[in-house]
Amino acid sequence: MTASQLKYFVSAPYSQVTGLSDRLVETGMGIEFELTDPEWILKVCELPAVARLGRTLRQQGIDRHVQGPFYDLAPGSLDPYIREHSQKLYMRTIEIAAALEAENVTFFSGYNTLLHARVPDQWYEVCRPLWR
Repeated sequence: MTASQLKYFVSAPYSQVTGLSDRLVETGMGIEFELTDPEWILKVCELPAVARLGRTLRQQGIDRHVQGPFYDLAPGSLDPYIREHSQKLYMRTIEIAAALEAENVTFFSGYNTLLHARVPDQWYEVCRPLWR
């Protein structure tokens, strides 16, 4: 594959995407939604509005990807409250991605070699239910 065959994406917060759509159409680039604000994801986001934006972008020929939240999340944490919070954010992000008709969602695993290097199997077993 050559560089000219690759699909390029601009990464931007949800609130900035509508202002980019004309430039994305002009350049043929896709958009990667940065969904990193837990309050917006869990409390502010309205799925019908997100779905309207997703349809509009699809009609304009703009490919859509979603970058999930990652700040302070740890799906492999031994603390059940942290795991539960991480799972809520990830699951809601999947709902938002579906409303956007996104083709891909990227989640960062939260695996930290400084914390988990000696117990990778334990980390995996604790977070495995989330990834099913």
